[in-house]
Amino acid sequence: MSFRVLAYPTVSAASDYNFKEGTQITLTGTNLSDVVSVTLTGTTDQATILSAEKNTLVITMPASNIARATLDIVNATGKMTTSQEFVNIPKSFIAFDDDWGQAAAYGGTVQSWSWGCSAYGYDGMIQSGTKSLRVDYQDGGLSLFLGCNWSTPNLAFTDFFAPKYLSFWARGEGSDVNITIVPDSPWPGNDMWGGPAATGSKTITINKDVWTYYKIPTNFISGGYSRLDFKIEGSTDKTVYYDNILLVK
Repeated sequence: MSFRVLAYPTVSAASDYNFKEGTQITLTGTNLSDVVSVTLTGTTDQATILSAEKNTLVITMPASNIARATLDIVNATGKMTTSQEFVNIPKSFIAFDDDWGQAAAYGGTVQSWSWGCSAYGYDGMIQSGTKSLRVDYQDGGLSLFLGCNWSTPNLAFTDFFAPKYLSFWARGEGSDVNITIVPDSPWPGNDMWGGPAATGSKTITINKDVWTYYKIPTNFISGGYSRLDFKIEGSTDKTVYYDNILLVK
């Protein structure tokens, strides 16, 4: 009697979880040497396989109309769907990739309304692309990474784009850093600065000296908002690098 050994592909990690057409991603796992196809789940959008080895699979991502998707990977044994989900950058709202996003609410641009910190594009520490967003926090400062055109009174950014996730890469310089993300609508009232006042907060730890991917459900926020604060805890001066800050449907 002969027995067939089942060796489905597995994926434990990826070099990136964001993509656009042409993005090269390395998948790490097992049973990858005989992979014959990689497709975005629920679509016919197929990645190009550049190389396939036992524990690594290098692919080029396709163009797609889907906002985010897992991957269906097929080898000689059969199909496996990844637990990892991949975010389509062109179908997301870009707060920062290599620069501030250019298509904010009501025709405006994304802005940095920063107090107690300096936030700027930086080419000396990059996760992908040509620049990251370097934020030098001083004395417990905060940085507001979203803005919009304020000529339309009393409307929130979320009236324009309602995200399910906030995703980004980040790394702390020299030590772990606790960052609290809160919605910011500080000027209630009926003038052009007014708007819905959202509530909620989410504290995360940014790991030191290594890029880490964060994908956070936005349901910790209640109400509409037009800006997000990335606030540092404590008064010690810290530097944090962010890359590919996206709001994802």
